[in-house]
Amino acid sequence: MSKNYIIRPATMEDEENIFKLSRFVADNYARSYLGDQIIDWYIDSGNCDEDIRKGIKSSTLLLLLSIK
Repeated sequence: MSKNYIIRPATMEDEENIFKLSRFVADNYARSYLGDQIIDWYIDSGNCDEDIRKGIKSSTLLLLLSIK
């Protein structure tokens, strides 16, 4: 096992942080090719969160640990 990261299954306790990350990715990286209207709808409608909620139980997280 590495001292720099942890790999583990996602849990419902991770949900809010994963929501924030998925909204950030959609807002900052998908907007350029999908357009403002589609991304605004996807995030504002709750579909972005719902897509994450559907898959969280089968997701795995890679958590990077701070290196000091």
